[in-house]
Amino acid sequence: MNFHRLFEVMNRGLQVSVDYQRLCEDIKCWGTELGFRRVGVSSIDLAGDERRFQEWLAAGYHGEMSYMARHGLKRSRPTELVPGTCRVISASMDYLPEAGIAGAMRVLRDPHLGYVARYALGRDYHKVLRRRLARLLQRIVTQTGQGQYRVPYRGANTPAVNISVGKASCSPEGSRGLDSNDSKGLDCKDLDWNADAGLDTELPGTGPEPKSEPDMGLDADLGTDTNPDPFQGRVFVDSAPVLEKALARNAGLGWIGKHGNLIQRKAGSCFLLGEIYTNVPLPVDTPSQRHCGTCRACITACPTEAIVAPYRLDARKCVAYLTMEYRGVIPLPLRERMGNRIFGCDDCQIACPWNRFARTTGERDFSPRNGLDAPSLVDLFRWSEAEFQERTAGSALRRIGYECWLRNIAVAMGNASPSTRMAAVLEERVGYPSPLVAEHVAWALARHR
Repeated sequence: MNFHRLFEVMNRGLQVSVDYQRLCEDIKCWGTELGFRRVGVSSIDLAGDERRFQEWLAAGYHGEMSYMARHGLKRSRPTELVPGTCRVISASMDYLPEAGIAGAMRVLRDPHLGYVARYALGRDYHKVLRRRLARLLQRIVTQTGQGQYRVPYRGANTPAVNISVGKASCSPEGSRGLDSNDSKGLDCKDLDWNADAGLDTELPGTGPEPKSEPDMGLDADLGTDTNPDPFQGRVFVDSAPVLEKALARNAGLGWIGKHGNLIQRKAGSCFLLGEIYTNVPLPVDTPSQRHCGTCRACITACPTEAIVAPYRLDARKCVAYLTMEYRGVIPLPLRERMGNRIFGCDDCQIACPWNRFARTTGERDFSPRNGLDAPSLVDLFRWSEAEFQERTAGSALRRIGYECWLRNIAVAMGNASPSTRMAAVLEERVGYPSPLVAEHVAWALARHR
């Protein structure tokens, strides 16, 4: 059943309507209370973004991120990912640590330190945002289930859409982060609309963001007099085929800059995104307009020239892709340009004038752990695999694995000024069992002799 048939439902005896405007306003307030900087609502029309994304894939800019091309058009067509979806709630959360942009620049200027992308210094953001969105979803279904948004039906001219309002429940235990291999999103449990998707997990990459269900339609969603379901939703945090930046732009959370990141006029771009797909027709926000003008600061700042044109990123050259997504031998022409960046890259954001307004986070989960905000390359390179596993527990860093960790640090050490101490530490890894690590160690050592 679609929303054009709702009046047929009313004729069967459901004589209440929902104040969606008030519900939407309350959802935004609840989101702010939970630590989100901004919350907005968008429709599901992504036709223009679908075309641009397909062109990006056709150009091969996604490199070895095969998951970007998986699942057909589900990424740009929310109803194919979750049947019945008609709105998306997008939310942003700041992650910049207390040292701010200035602190990031200090690390980049010291070749003996390793640079970790600022979003990855603390707890894995998938876990943080997913749990927080789960709490928001729980509050929505609880409040709507109590009938607080019901208003008397006054005829066909009422601005509210009429549906039944009853109880619903949420499954917070579904918020297990990446370690669970749970890519289905977080659902209201026991609702057919949220049946198991059985999709492959996707991890955050550098291209457009970062699975199939039984088509229940809306007949199963509207409920009956004995089993009404007022609000059904599914949470996603960069773990499924979702064009999250385009959805957030349409929800008024910012515009997509020439570097491909979302920018807010009063908060810059140092924030993370999460979504709730829902079947409820909430009022939508006004999409954000671009405010980059003629600025090319991010394009000029990219160390590997990965921004090949405004709004066009070749992930194969991007340091974030090379250090996090790519599992092979890093091409020689790109190694020197990587500098001391060992996990991700923030150069395009650091250069962006709008990040003069970037706000530091108040979330303790995003506070730097184990000194990773300004770590010594030598100290990091000496970590055993057990130490790596222990010190990156609960962090996004763990996903690259120990071999790529050593590979990345070896490249950074090779880019440091010649040092007897670094050469000695590199010597300790000569002949390392992994050919991938051994090749990069040999390259780095040759640059210290």
